[in-house]
Amino acid sequence: MPPKPIVTRDDILNASITLIREKGSDSVNARSIAETLNCSTKPLFRVYENMAELKRDVYNKAVKYYESFLFEKRVNEDDAFLSMGLNYIRFAFEEKQLFKFIFLSNHVEIKNLNELTDSPDTHKLVEFLAILEGLHEKAAKELFVELWLLVHGIATLLATNPCKFEDYEIENLLVNAYAAKAKHLKMEVHHD
Repeated sequence: MPPKPIVTRDDILNASITLIREKGSDSVNARSIAETLNCSTKPLFRVYENMAELKRDVYNKAVKYYESFLFEKRVNEDDAFLSMGLNYIRFAFEEKQLFKFIFLSNHVEIKNLNELTDSPDTHKLVEFLAILEGLHEKAAKELFVELWLLVHGIATLLATNPCKFEDYEIENLLVNAYAAKAKHLKMEVHHD
């Protein structure tokens, strides 16, 4: 009798990420993962109790990859905020299926804009914007939300449609929107 194949958690997660990239998140099921790994479904359920647990780990692995993509591909060290926005958009364009899996699925649970600005990672960016632009926290949150909605909208467009924008076009949109909103918020402070 041949030995049973040894399938690790990493093997399962990597196969799942490969499936998402090639065929989308709906392709991730026990049978397709087993086919990718060239084994039966039994080894999967020696590692995972159920598909919900497996899909949670796949989502977490995808998010870790996204985070490394976001922070490792700097465009301009002098403007980290712009770089992160451009990298978010670049991720959506280069990793369309992973972007959809992470950001256009039921996994994202943002009920209101305060949840978006109060998360630990985002709160650091809001504080950075407040210091950089000399804004109070409420205004910095407003600036962040409007820019995030613009970035997310462009990213979603690129991930879900066969369109292509030039890098300079996207950068100009972001820079101009940032400058206009920051100027507007600063003028409000002076009028109060």
